[in-house]
Formats: sequence, structure tokens, C-alpha cells
Amino acid sequence: MRLNSKKNNTNVKISKVNSGDENWIFLLYNYYLRKNLYFSNTSVSKKNHRIWFLKKRKQFFIKISKNKANFGYMRIEKSNIIKNAFIISIALKKKYTSQGYGRYLLNTGIKKFKKKINSPKNPHILAIVKKKNTMSKKFFISNNFKKIKISKFIKQNYNDALILKYKNNEKF
Repeated sequence: MRLNSKKNNTNVKISKVNSGDENWIFLLYNYYLRKNLYFSNTSVSKKNHRIWFLKKRKQFFIKISKNKANFGYMRIEKSNIIKNAFIISIALKKKYTSQGYGRYLLNTGIKKFKKKINSPKNPHILAIVKKKNTMSKKFFISNNFKKIKISKFIKQNYNDALILKYKNNEKF
């Protein structure tokens, strides 16, 4: 079933994450970590995840659910390496991929983020993915992101990275 059918779309909701979301986000993160799709290769302990989650929850951090069952999240945070940029992170449970839910979460999330930051300029929103993560690469490119060239400094910090920028008509 795809999201764009009216019957399938009625119980889909996007909202801010809350304290009750900590465990399923922990499990989803570690699932993709084991698949070697993230830059980190170290499993996260529950204790360290809790510290991370409490800090990140205060930033732009939303979830997608259907019939009250959570199955994906998206975060956007200011980059501490790339000037004037925000980094996006998105993950869905495997059984919900390739059905339009990721596209819906991404597009809705970017709109909400732009409203939240209330910037007179369009923000530079970047996705940083592993080159071998073809699923993520295809996902972002099909959702209005384009590959950009990166400096040697950034290459040192993101070895084996592909950086994609959201097309918002502003030069980077």
C-alpha cells in the first residue's frame, strides 16, 4: 500500500517526538547502525542514547506515525562543521520504506522547519550519506536534493560521504 491513496493516508500523523519515543528511536538507530548505513560503527548504549535523546529532543525532531504506531523520525540541526548549514537525518522502519511515507515526512518536515526558524533567507539543508548507501542517495535525489562538491576539510570529517543539498534556489 502506498501513502498517496486516500484510504491509506487517513491515520498518518506527523508530530514532535516526546519522552515516550526514546526506546523505539534507540532500536531503529541501532538497526541501521548494524546494517552499516551510518558513519558511526559503534553501538549506542541505552545510557548514552538517553543523554543524546534528551539533548536532541529540544531541537527540531519530529516523528511519523500511523494508527498511533510510530515508525519513523526526522531531525534537522545546525551543522558545527559546515558554515550556514543545517544537517537532516531521517529514518523509517524497514516495512514502511518505498511507500511514500519518507517523502511525506521529509517534505512536511522541511516546511515545518522553515517556519520554525523564521529566517529571511532559505536555509541550506544538507543530507550527508555514505556513498555506498544507494537507497538514501536515491531517496534524497528524488526529493529535490542535489549532489554538491565539498572541500578537503569537510572530506576529512566525512570520509566516504556524499553531500546532497536541498534545492532552494540559493547558492552555497
